[in-house]
Amino acid sequence: MTNMTEERIVHSIVIPLGLWGHSRPLLHTCLNLLVSQPSLHITILLEPTARFQVGNELVSPALRHLHTPNNISTIEKDFTSNTNTNGLGNTTKSPMERLQLIVVESYAHAKEAFDPSHLVTEATSYAAMIPTFLEHLLKGNEKVVAVDNKFRGIKVTSVIFDLFQSFVPELMTGLLKTLHLDPIPLLGFCPSNAAAAWHHFATEASGGFIAITESHVKVDLANGRDIDEAYAEHGFASYGVVKQIPGLPPKYDYEYRPLLGAAICPIAVTRQVSTMYTSLWHPACSGLILPTIQELEEECHKALEVELGKPVYMVGIQFPRPMWQHTRQPIEMEKPEDCRVIEFLDGMEKKHGRNSVVYISFGSLWYPSLRLELIVYILDSLAEAVIPYVFAYATWLVTEQPKEIQEKIAAYPNGCMVKFAPQWQVLQHPAVGFAVTHCGSNSTAECIMTETPIVAMPFAADQGEFASMICDIYKAGITLRQTSTFKEKNANFDKYYDGTRIIGTEAAIKDELKHAWTTLKGLEGEVMRNNMRHLRSVAETSRTEGKGMSTMSRVGQCL
Repeated sequence: MTNMTEERIVHSIVIPLGLWGHSRPLLHTCLNLLVSQPSLHITILLEPTARFQVGNELVSPALRHLHTPNNISTIEKDFTSNTNTNGLGNTTKSPMERLQLIVVESYAHAKEAFDPSHLVTEATSYAAMIPTFLEHLLKGNEKVVAVDNKFRGIKVTSVIFDLFQSFVPELMTGLLKTLHLDPIPLLGFCPSNAAAAWHHFATEASGGFIAITESHVKVDLANGRDIDEAYAEHGFASYGVVKQIPGLPPKYDYEYRPLLGAAICPIAVTRQVSTMYTSLWHPACSGLILPTIQELEEECHKALEVELGKPVYMVGIQFPRPMWQHTRQPIEMEKPEDCRVIEFLDGMEKKHGRNSVVYISFGSLWYPSLRLELIVYILDSLAEAVIPYVFAYATWLVTEQPKEIQEKIAAYPNGCMVKFAPQWQVLQHPAVGFAVTHCGSNSTAECIMTETPIVAMPFAADQGEFASMICDIYKAGITLRQTSTFKEKNANFDKYYDGTRIIGTEAAIKDELKHAWTTLKGLEGEVMRNNMRHLRSVAETSRTEGKGMSTMSRVGQCL
C-alpha cells in the first residue's frame, strides 16, 4: 500500500514559449507554485532561445531566496514540519532543487548564445523534437535524450503549456494512449487578462476575433487562395463593428489594435495566434491559467468561464517575494547600459525631482518600425516641455536607431537612450513618474507593481484590452488616439466609439502629446498615481489573502 507522503509527490511538465514576454510570467508562476506546493516537482522543457534569459533570471538577486530551504515560505515550513521527509518525499528541498530545466534541441548542435533571429526555426524544431523528450519523461527514464533526469521515478501528474504551443493537447493525448497511461490534467497558460482572453477565445457567435479570422480564412482556402495571403488579410483584421467585451466599455474593433499598421507583424505570428484557439478548445485541455488579477475583472472572469465551459484560473500577478516589498531592489551593475541608465536617473532626480522622468518602451517584440516619426514626435514634445526621459528600444527587430533620433537625444541634456534597460529597476526609481508603454502583460504588471501611471500606445494582441482596463476602467493612465495607425486603410475608421475624431496629423499628434504631459504633471496625474496605487493594493491583497492566493492553491491541487 502506498503511503500518504508518496501519494503527495507530484511532477508537472511545463512547455513554455520561447518569447520572453510569455516565458517570464510562466516561469514565475512555476516558481511560486514550487514555493506554495512543497511536494511539487517541475520540469521545464525550454526552446533554445529561452535558455539564456531563463538562466539569467534564475540567478537574479530577486530569486536567491529560492535556492535554500531556510528561505522557503511559512506555508512550506508548516507543511514540512508535519510530513515524512524520506526518499522522494523529502519536502525540505528548496524550490530550486525541485526544478529542472531541459533544453529541447539537438545536443550535438547546441547554441552558445541567444539568437532571436532563429525563433521561428527553433519553434518548428522544438515541436518536432519534443515528443521524444515527453516520452522519456512520461516513462520516468534515467535520461531525457542526453540529459540526466533528476526526477526519474517521480510520476508525471500534469502538464502546463503555453497556448501558443498548440500541438500539446493532441500530442499528449496520443502519447498517453500509446504508453497506456491514464489521462492527466493539461492546463493552458496565456499571459493576458480576462478581457483579452475573452476577445481572443470566444466563439464566432460571441464575437471572438480568432474564430472570426478562422472563418474567413476557411472560405478563402476553399476558393484556392494562398494560406499566407489569407492570414495577411484576415489576421487581426478589423471590420468597424462594435465590440462589447464583458467589463469594458463598448468600442469599435479597430480600437483594440490601434498601432498594428505601424508595426511589422510576421505572418507566422498571425497564423500561430490562431492556433491558440484550437489548443484551448481541445477537449483534453482542462482549464486556462491567467497571471492577472481576478478582483479587477470579476464580470469578465465569469463570462469567460461560461463561454469556455472550463475553469479559468486567474492566479494574480506572478513575481517573486522580494519584488512585492515596498523597497527598491538592488541592481547588479554588470552591464554598462544598466549603470548608465541608473546614473542618469540619479542625476535627473537631483536636477528635476521625484516623478519627473518619463520611461518609454514598447517591449521586446513590438515597435512602430513603419512610423518612426511617432518616436520623433514623442521625443520632441518631451524636450519642448523640458521633461527628462529614458528611451529603451528592446525589440530585436531594430538593431540601432536612425541617425536623426540618435543626434536628437544626444543634443538633449535630459534624455537617455539604451537598447535594453533594467525595466523593473527603472520603474522603481523615484525619479520615474510615468511610462509610455504598449501595455504588454509584463510591462502592465510592472507598472501596477511600481504604481506608475501610463501613457498607452497599444499595437495589437492583448495590449488594447490591458490599456482599456487601466485607462478606461481604473483611470490610471491616458490612451493616445491621434497616433492611431490601423492595419486597414479604411477612411471610415476615423473616430473612436466615444466620439473622438482621429485627425492623425503631426500637429494633432503633438497637441495630444502636449496635453498628455500637462495632464500627467498636474493634479490629474496625481489622481492617476493614486489609482495605480489602488491597483497595486488590490494585487497585493489578492496574493496574500484573496482570490490570487486561493486560485494558486486550486491550481496546485490540479497538478
